[in-house]
Amino acid sequence: MKLDTSKYKITLMTEDVCPSCQEIKQLFDNNLIKYQNKCITAQIPPDYTVNQENANNRWEFHDLAGKYPDKVSNTPVMIIEDVEGNQEIFSAGAGYETAEEALELIQKNYCI
Repeated sequence: MKLDTSKYKITLMTEDVCPSCQEIKQLFDNNLIKYQNKCITAQIPPDYTVNQENANNRWEFHDLAGKYPDKVSNTPVMIIEDVEGNQEIFSAGAGYETAEEALELIQKNYCI
């Protein structure tokens, strides 16, 4: 089963230090679920320099959390967009509890 990319695209918002984020990316990779990853970890060790792309992603995450406080609570966040630009947003703690539940949600509703 794979993502119906003719109808949907998935964006994951993740953090480098988030075990659930690493788990969901691994599960999606193992199950051939294509996604774009937007890391929101702005400061990168060891010298904690700011990664500007990640910093911009972090602001995008904060904007989503402000716009959809009932849907965005924790990372990872899944944004599923259809070909018409409609978005559905799911995050850990609000749309699913585990990476396995997130995968089941995708497979049940967005895969062929």
